[in-house]
Amino acid sequence: CMSGLDDEGEFFMSDTCPGHARINRRILSNDGGVTYEFTSSGIPPVTQEENLPPLYSFNPVIFASSGDWKTYCRDLSAIFLKAASSDEKIISKTAQLLEGIDDEQEKIRIIRDFAAKNIRFIDTGFGEIPMSYIAGADRILEDGYGNSADRAVLISAMLSAAGFRPETVLASRLAALEIIQAPMMRYPSHHWFGDVLVRVQTGGGYVYLNDTDQYAPLGAVKNHGHTGLVLKTGEFEVIRSITGDMENRTDVAVTIGLSPGGDVEMKRSARFFGLDFAAFQKRFSEMPPEERNRYHQKLVSSVSQAAVPVGDLTTDYGSYPGVE
Repeated sequence: CMSGLDDEGEFFMSDTCPGHARINRRILSNDGGVTYEFTSSGIPPVTQEENLPPLYSFNPVIFASSGDWKTYCRDLSAIFLKAASSDEKIISKTAQLLEGIDDEQEKIRIIRDFAAKNIRFIDTGFGEIPMSYIAGADRILEDGYGNSADRAVLISAMLSAAGFRPETVLASRLAALEIIQAPMMRYPSHHWFGDVLVRVQTGGGYVYLNDTDQYAPLGAVKNHGHTGLVLKTGEFEVIRSITGDMENRTDVAVTIGLSPGGDVEMKRSARFFGLDFAAFQKRFSEMPPEERNRYHQKLVSSVSQAAVPVGDLTTDYGSYPGVE
């Protein structure tokens, strides 16, 4: 099934899809106006699998839009700016949280952690709600719950009260590939975005907030590699973690010693980065001793039923990267 950009920059889908799937268009005059009529034929069902690319990338599709991204960003920026305007409650709460803190990174982390712990997350995608439903920061602080846009408003307001200059970035779930991005860039729609991120410029680059919790290292971002729309500039950018060490991965090293008698002594160590570190820290910081003991026994027996531990299970999530 062929798809991509034609010579004029338009997104196209060929007629060579399985079963000759296609969409036919007919243009009709209608009392001084124009009616566009679309009919589809030969479109086979799609088996649902994990990690499928967007359906439009390998199926016939119609996109319709009546706006442009610059206007959208301008209007939405005004809404977020008004919602994040700090009042006395926000200023007072921010001052209370940051009292005696001078380090900028620590201030950012404290504000992020406060939002993650105290604003119960409502899993409603940003593109599923009208822009007029975005609440003010004081209301969000008082209610104690909200979706991605609400949390972004509160984080922005508290960062501004702390002297930072936060920027709002809309995050799509799309990878930064031309064939995937092209329809989004050419056909503006509120529904392309699922998350609202807040970013702050630091000495090491942009730190993105609002898609991680208090367990994640500052600088990691769940939407790493996804396409983002910066409201301030109206431009698309690829969202990146602040450094390579913040990318999500687990490095495992195993050393094996073999004795003349045939016994094996094995040592296994794992190092956790990015959001893998967040999951590791959350798991072991909340794990009771008995469950930790069972976890260790399971690790040992997974090597061999006859294996016995020669030491205790060691976990370190107080520094970065995490080590098991």
